[in-house]
Amino acid sequence: MEAVRNKIVVLAVFVALAVPSAAAASPIAHVLSGQTLSGSAIPCPAQSDGVRVCHGTDGGGGASDLRLKTFDGVPLEIYVILPPAPAAGTDGNYPLVIQSHGYGGKAGGPDDTQFAGPTADAWAKAGYAVVQLTARGFNDSCGTAASRLVSPSACLAGYIRLDDTRYEVRDAQYVSGLLA
Repeated sequence: MEAVRNKIVVLAVFVALAVPSAAAASPIAHVLSGQTLSGSAIPCPAQSDGVRVCHGTDGGGGASDLRLKTFDGVPLEIYVILPPAPAAGTDGNYPLVIQSHGYGGKAGGPDDTQFAGPTADAWAKAGYAVVQLTARGFNDSCGTAASRLVSPSACLAGYIRLDDTRYEVRDAQYVSGLLA
């Protein structure tokens, strides 16, 4: 039971996940412009199956730091996984699924099976956008010495809070709002 609880899939489905109007006419090539530590957008290259994977990681810092800058400035590793670009019509307005890892884990990308359900790749092929955040204090979200050294002042509040609604839940709400 405990193992299942640690791997519970948190699903938050929003009916109107949209892209900025300028991007609506062409396929989504990047996300979260201006919302990363560097301010750069996270690129979304397509995999061989067409699913687009946007991965924001520290990249060694500076202009390469594509971690999401949360509501309070803490950097979080993030994946935004998008359906294949449509052959015609508008790209966007996807319902959203949020996958949260268990204690000690991290966001693992489109083929990660830790979520006790479909992978992000499967969700994306079914027409959903998926967000995976590495929670505060784990891995590339201020959880390793290297990630803290890249942005020491931003990581001051980047410690584990055990799904505290004031932090981890708010982080999920914040990124959902940015994407909508």
